[in-house]
Amino acid sequence: MMRGPKNLVAASALALLVVCGCRDRQPEDDAHRGSAGAGRAARIAVVEGEYTARALPSEAGTTRSCHRRVGACLDEAGIPWGALSDSAVEGGKLAGFDTAVFPYNARLSDREVAEIRSFVASGGKLLWFYTLDRRLAALLGLTVGELRKPAYDGQFSRLGFPAGGPAGLPASVLQDSWHALDVAPAKGTEVIGHWRDAGGRDTGLPAATLNANGVWFAHVLLSGDLSAKSQMLLALLGHFTPSLWETAVESAVSRACRVSTITTLDELRARLTETKDEAPNYPEALRELRAAETVRDEAVQLGRETRYREALGKARGVRQHALAAYEFGQPSRTSEFRGVWIHTAYGVSNWGWERSIRVLAENGFNAVLPNMCWAGKADYYSRVLPVTAKARERGDQLAECTKWARRYGVEVHVWKVCYDLSTAPNSFVTELRRQGRLQKGRNGRELSQKWLCPSNTANIELERDSLLEVVRKYKVAGVHLDY
Repeated sequence: MMRGPKNLVAASALALLVVCGCRDRQPEDDAHRGSAGAGRAARIAVVEGEYTARALPSEAGTTRSCHRRVGACLDEAGIPWGALSDSAVEGGKLAGFDTAVFPYNARLSDREVAEIRSFVASGGKLLWFYTLDRRLAALLGLTVGELRKPAYDGQFSRLGFPAGGPAGLPASVLQDSWHALDVAPAKGTEVIGHWRDAGGRDTGLPAATLNANGVWFAHVLLSGDLSAKSQMLLALLGHFTPSLWETAVESAVSRACRVSTITTLDELRARLTETKDEAPNYPEALRELRAAETVRDEAVQLGRETRYREALGKARGVRQHALAAYEFGQPSRTSEFRGVWIHTAYGVSNWGWERSIRVLAENGFNAVLPNMCWAGKADYYSRVLPVTAKARERGDQLAECTKWARRYGVEVHVWKVCYDLSTAPNSFVTELRRQGRLQKGRNGRELSQKWLCPSNTANIELERDSLLEVVRKYKVAGVHLDY
């Protein structure tokens, strides 16, 4: 069996093991460390709602997930951050931070409120999500209103940021919120974001506000759209602490060069040199590496010129080229099984078997597992199982599949769904019922979903004979048993 030389499949899987996410931090009393800014002190504190979790036990999971979600976005943006608890804030641990982020903090003690006020009085900034304590509302120039339910489905679908707000904000961010807190901004507080509905229409309802002391959001930060949310947090935090842009660029360039266990482009070049005699795509790998080095140098130069947003865009390009170089540089393994399950007996939708097999082979796959055979149907010319009307019309699909598989050097492993009669014709099921061969539950009644009874000897023989027919009649490399 010939194995394709373009072994990009396994390499892509290996490259995707690189994880740039939030570490599982516990709130701590003195956290001046962040995941993304090696050698830099964290300037951002993220405060987990310790007292919220105690007062509302059902909300404990929500406080943790909101804290981790914000942390993941900061990590993605390359912003060092420190984890604090409510009690740490009470103890004065906000000192030394530029901004305090409150992801979901519905309960605050009088002492914590006093410390937050002192933090803001000394120049600290707040980034507050959702439940704003009324004792602190004046700091952000807001009068807190009622919880607003959506007037129609999808009304709070996205956070929309029109032009004119802090530099670098994305145009919109996915949220899909199910309610939002209503506020009235005072003089000196600007609405920088409105809710947009699922159709992209601006609802006119405030979703984010900004004043000299910080930013407030009308709901917690929800999952999804991580890249846009990271960009949003960087823009808002960088508005108050411009040096964070420089930190984010340095981190982005550094992380863009990491692939699998490789941490720099120099290491990647050394790895490619080691395997070049075994890698059929080494010239392409070298070309992509040179492109990564060029774009990296451009990103670094843009950072030096304080053109930070352009530098971040370049860093994304470094990542793409580095991944491509790593993939192209993989040796071709002669015994590697690279298969694809195909859920129909007719190939990729609208392609047919010739194109399906050819495209897979061109992209390094060497096996297909087509869903040809069930307990009560066959999409090939079977003498054991009922042949589908579609196969009688379009021809023997297993014969067609194996013909093109031989042409392109691809193995066929027939995917057999065992015992399941959900696709069998009614006449076949009726005859099995008459013979007492259908599965029953412990109450002695036939199951609502139709199955062959696996202890019935005739059914065992039917399953066996259908498999023997496939391997004797067609040139297949194996069978794949489901259920």
